[in-house]
Amino acid sequence: MISKKGLLLNLMALLIGLLLIGVLEGVLRIAGVQPYNQISRMRILDGFMLKARGDPDAPPGGVFQSPGAPVFSRRINEAGEDEYFSSRPSSGIMINTQRFSARKDPSVCRIFCFGGSTVWGCPYPDNSTTFARWMQEFLDEECAPNKFEVINAGVGGMDSFGIVELATECLNYEPDIFVVLSGHNELHRVAYTTGWVPFKGSRTLHRLRRFLTRELRIYSALARAVSDVVGEERGINRRVDHLLPNITLEKKRQREQVLRLEFGFNLQEIVEMTREAGVGLILGAPCPNFRDYLEEGWRFGSDVDQEQQFALMADLFDALSQMREGNLTSCSRKLRALTAKHQYSPAYFWLGRCFEKMGDFEHAKDEYAMALETSRAGGRMTRGLREEMREAAARNSIPFIDLLPRFASHSPNGIVGRSLILDNCHLNVRGHQIVAKAILETGVASRLIATDCRLDRFDDLMSQFTEDDLSWLPDSITNDQLEDWPKPTEEITVGSYAASIAEWLSDYLREKDPSRSIDLLQRAAELAPGRKSISEKLAVLNQTPGTASSAAN
Repeated sequence: MISKKGLLLNLMALLIGLLLIGVLEGVLRIAGVQPYNQISRMRILDGFMLKARGDPDAPPGGVFQSPGAPVFSRRINEAGEDEYFSSRPSSGIMINTQRFSARKDPSVCRIFCFGGSTVWGCPYPDNSTTFARWMQEFLDEECAPNKFEVINAGVGGMDSFGIVELATECLNYEPDIFVVLSGHNELHRVAYTTGWVPFKGSRTLHRLRRFLTRELRIYSALARAVSDVVGEERGINRRVDHLLPNITLEKKRQREQVLRLEFGFNLQEIVEMTREAGVGLILGAPCPNFRDYLEEGWRFGSDVDQEQQFALMADLFDALSQMREGNLTSCSRKLRALTAKHQYSPAYFWLGRCFEKMGDFEHAKDEYAMALETSRAGGRMTRGLREEMREAAARNSIPFIDLLPRFASHSPNGIVGRSLILDNCHLNVRGHQIVAKAILETGVASRLIATDCRLDRFDDLMSQFTEDDLSWLPDSITNDQLEDWPKPTEEITVGSYAASIAEWLSDYLREKDPSRSIDLLQRAAELAPGRKSISEKLAVLNQTPGTASSAAN
């Protein structure tokens, strides 16, 4: 039992510790240490990424701006006008060059669009093809005498945490409407998620963490130091999803449960801030690429040992061989058995492709969706996140846009793919135009946008902006950018993917069964002729004494 003296000493130690923490907090505040938040972290990591790539725009110290600097800075421009301005170098994050008057005309309706790289317009340059631009084109042309300013506040890599921060800042710029299109980046937040899974997204802990990140400068200093170290060590030269662990599906579901709840908390915070400020709000759930998204690399849960991995890949190779030979019923049966046993994302993908070849498009949609849901790389907008946004909108009577059915209605056989989405989530010109129309229709229906705008003219107006003739691009687009104009990812072929599996199996068997390893590598060469990695490995094996290949020579 602790004595009174011991209890007193413990209490004094606690008080001294709290006093020292208070003194340190005060010193950091006096020193000008700014709160560390998602935008601060993005500024640090973006600077390191550019530095690691040798980009000439990389900031000398690794960070463009101080952590507390506003994304939109106020300045007097070359014409002597007072304006807010932001670009990637000035803001320190990947945002389009934007400018708007610091003194808004009362007759102007100012619309801010928030989200990640899809909203930003990646991979197209300079806000040239974004739905924000198409909204501006239509509103200028068909909504006179009403005046509008559509500001693209999309930032590459931004999730709902960052949107809350940026939206809070943009409340200072006399907004009338916020459009939030978010969900693609929620599952890529390693730093915010890994250590919090056991808490199941507790609302209390979420608020505590938000308080720490916004208020305590001790937390800010430590978090900034960790980001600096992580940025230097990783060079931030790899894709974000490659930094995610190959976790079990059970842990992935737990993690997504946390993320879904936190996504809902963030949406609710956006609803409350806009309601308090009298700003209109539209929530939109983006649409991923279902038909042409295939998880990169070979990702297995930590509960799948090497022998199980080999058996899984061998079964998948066998199923794809059946597909190549046209035995679709046999292929679907083998893939069904494989997904029932392992819930492996690529197996669901190829099952979707198999059903599509059989003309069973409804089952194909289901399997493509499961490929996204079971992706250990994180995936993009999931069903759970979409439902969370739908519920938040319904609970608060906020206009909601689900882009999945809209994109499906413009896609062959109702399966969203390369016809609208360039890669796994970034839209082509037509995709951005569909989003613009959806927002305009929703804005007019909810009376956030003037109801006399002629929405029936939208498609006619957009018909002059196609990728067949790029004469409509702004003069700021360079010849180099035109030469590198984005194109959709190449069609994923069963032969090419089967060759990758055969190469993987060959590597696995190189020491255990050299003869079979060579047979598989030769099979891979037949499936993907000219693939450099395969030809180089065959060349090495041909020169290795004792192999079946060298003996045959």
